[in-house]
Amino acid sequence: MKYEELSALSTKFSKDVKPSVIQLPTMRVLSSLSKENPQASDPDEFLYWLKEQNISEGKPGWHEQFEFQKNEEDVIILKIDDSFVNDSEYSDYIFQGGLFAMTSCYLDEDLEEETDSLISYFDDNELYKIDYNENGSLRYAVLIENLISPEKKRELVSLFVPLKKI
Repeated sequence: MKYEELSALSTKFSKDVKPSVIQLPTMRVLSSLSKENPQASDPDEFLYWLKEQNISEGKPGWHEQFEFQKNEEDVIILKIDDSFVNDSEYSDYIFQGGLFAMTSCYLDEDLEEETDSLISYFDDNELYKIDYNENGSLRYAVLIENLISPEKKRELVSLFVPLKKI
């Protein structure tokens, strides 16, 4: 085995990433994106508005609330009922769902490194590969979901990266 192959193998298993493959359903979501200016997001004000309206922020680990970055903006999406009447200043849309690789990590860890490890886990996988658009970007931005942490001083999250079957 060549040095490059050993190095790649070592990097692949150094973080002990053990992803799960899950199917996120198609769902209607309310987002922290503004209806007036769809490029603008105000996650803090969005969460405050949800609290004022007595709208549940979703249960940790139930795949009801996610965070991601879009054009350098932090965005929150929250699963809502199809019958929800959206008279707010926030936009709603249909999240298409699909296959995702999921792993958990703590927020105080290097999320970029964790994401890279999750993505590289699927290099040479015989069943799945990371789902990229034609321009080389991921089909969906990396999603983050808050979980209930067993350690009081550390926040636990799940990372989701889009996959497709080979």
